[in-house]
Amino acid sequence: TNVEIEAVLDELPLSLNDVMNFEVGQTLLLNVGPEARIELRCGGVGLLNGRMGRVGHQVAVKVENTIRRRQTAVEIQ
Repeated sequence: TNVEIEAVLDELPLSLNDVMNFEVGQTLLLNVGPEARIELRCGGVGLLNGRMGRVGHQVAVKVENTIRRRQTAVEIQ
């Protein structure tokens, strides 16, 4: 089975009006630096944290730790 993993650099709270007015070529400033931690998610659930880097010509993420999550009552049963 294949799953999709997302590497989340930052999340920006924006109004719908701001999003609707995006233009091609516009630059969005992120609130992170090149050494910031990245969250790896699957299905919107955070699984791992890491740092962005390079391996050759590709961008990579070095995993630093797992994200512990609480079990819900449904999962415990």
